[in-house]
Amino acid sequence: MPTASSSSLGIVLSGGGTRSAYAVGALRALAEIHHVRAPKVLVAMSGGAAAGLFYLAGRFKEMYDWARLFDDSRFISWKRLGRGPVMDINFLVDHILSVQAPTLQREIVGISTRYFIAATKFPEKSLHWFDDEPLFEQLRATKTFPGISGSVVQIHGSYYADGCLVTSIKDCVEKAFSEGSDRVIVIDNTSYDAIPAAARIVMQMASHRAPRCVRTAVREFCIQNSNPTTPMNSTDRVYICRPKDLPTKYGLERSFMRNYASIQQGYADAAKLPL
Repeated sequence: MPTASSSSLGIVLSGGGTRSAYAVGALRALAEIHHVRAPKVLVAMSGGAAAGLFYLAGRFKEMYDWARLFDDSRFISWKRLGRGPVMDINFLVDHILSVQAPTLQREIVGISTRYFIAATKFPEKSLHWFDDEPLFEQLRATKTFPGISGSVVQIHGSYYADGCLVTSIKDCVEKAFSEGSDRVIVIDNTSYDAIPAAARIVMQMASHRAPRCVRTAVREFCIQNSNPTTPMNSTDRVYICRPKDLPTKYGLERSFMRNYASIQQGYADAAKLPL
């Protein structure tokens, strides 16, 4: 049920692969400690998208089980590098998320929250906010970083991939305000460190079979993240929940212990938010 504290509140969730374990705990704290269960607007991309939609459905038990389910070589395995996706988003969607919550789309339909999932649309390389596309296909698209986690996803004749290729946390916050929020909570588990040169090479090599427009988007992403970037700061209308040092160090982390510790850290940090 919407509460007084959440009637005009927006929530923004960053990407970050399995670093989004942090968002799982943070969202539970928002619901249990701050009684924010139905914000006015929820904006998410990439790793944070599934956490956001499961949160709206109240499926915290399933989300907490992700730390165990993600520790599976069928989902993440560096042995597939050069032969297939290191992080298999199709396995995630088809054998974890849709198995845990097969009725998720119906559950979300009845809520008051307006939600917006960001993706990159090709060949335009433009930001796209999903609307009436099938829910699990939205998740498949926004989580697919070309090459590393699969191929671009076709929905209704158009092609999509990870929203992080063309959008930022700032864009998502602006979207939340434009859709009627007067305050925004940002759960940001992004690493603002520079992507190491070796990792940038791997990312571009992994996408070598993709169409040129996709390869270009990956290359531009790598260039933009070749140096440390500056995170947003809190203001009187924007509340930032961000870890100082997350146990899940990188977005392809499979370790149950590290990912579960990140969930716990997210809960602790969000519990302290001055809402």
